[in-house]
Amino acid sequence: MPRGTVSDAQPRRRSDKVELSRGVDPGQGEAHSAPTPHASYVPDPTAPSPTLPRFAGEGAPALARPKVCPCDFVPAIRSRPMAAPSYEANDGLTFRPLETAADYHAGVELQRATWGQDFGEAVPASILKINQKAGGVSAGVFDRDGKMLAFVFGLTGLQGDPLRRMHWSHMLAVLPEARDHHLGTRLKLYQREVLLPLGVEEIQWTYDPLEARNAHLNLNRLGVEVVDYVEDMYDDDLGSELARGIGTDRFIVSWPVQSPRIVERIADIQAERKPDLGPTAERYAGAPIANASDTAALALPDAPRVRVEIPASIQTLKADDEERAYAWRLSTRRAFEKYLGRGYRVEAFWRDPRDQRCFYGLAAESERT
Repeated sequence: MPRGTVSDAQPRRRSDKVELSRGVDPGQGEAHSAPTPHASYVPDPTAPSPTLPRFAGEGAPALARPKVCPCDFVPAIRSRPMAAPSYEANDGLTFRPLETAADYHAGVELQRATWGQDFGEAVPASILKINQKAGGVSAGVFDRDGKMLAFVFGLTGLQGDPLRRMHWSHMLAVLPEARDHHLGTRLKLYQREVLLPLGVEEIQWTYDPLEARNAHLNLNRLGVEVVDYVEDMYDDDLGSELARGIGTDRFIVSWPVQSPRIVERIADIQAERKPDLGPTAERYAGAPIANASDTAALALPDAPRVRVEIPASIQTLKADDEERAYAWRLSTRRAFEKYLGRGYRVEAFWRDPRDQRCFYGLAAESERT
């Protein structure tokens, strides 16, 4: 629903019509009773490089624990290890479950700081607490003085046929003054670390496709896959300042947390390797821009690869001209619904360094890399 860089109630599908960075959507959203501590997880301050989780079939026990704090981008741990699932990172920040009445209250206030004081869908303190009794996640990032800088809340359940364990990450938010420090990414890694021992194979959430910061976090940093586009997922703006005037259209994304591709992506994050988006921009350089015109009567391009442009900052644009901001919603909605409905996949997102224009790249099945 509302989010910040990267979720929500069980979605209705597009046909039924139904918020990683600013606040990661309560369409990208996430509470919990502390999971059993990982007795086998002992951070190694001398480890020369991160040791990633190994999986069954690779000669190691399933879900073997990493040797480093998952919320660090470098392997060193600055002080004595803390009992899991709490970790003290090498910059003094602590990643841990919400535990006290003060923690739960701070989680509610952080939602309001992100989505506005009139936000009508704030998760109350009681739910942040009891959700943890059923395998959910309610966790935060705290500074040395104990102030909460970011928090994540999500629900764990079953999905599919045959049933498998998954997690719906409903909400992730970062205080405005704490943004641009990768806390959204680090908190997602912590969330994954908490859920792996529960056998969770996939985490899903939502984010607003018009939020460029969230698109970069989700697609380029975390490596999620877009699985659906839902028009007006929450039916109105819910009192959210971020959604006011532009509605709550959302991408539903999937993060297969045990896949080798995601393990590799996490290794890049921990090694502080930035994604190389140059080849992507070159691959789509000649692709038509599907929403180049706001005229609904014009046919969308029939091409194997297309670009869908979004504003560099939808919130800045909305503050200046709400009507133009809503026009972006309509043009992108039309493009995403058409191409995803025809089997195209969202392959990429990038910002052109020359003019700061932002694009999604969508490819037909025959063109996918």
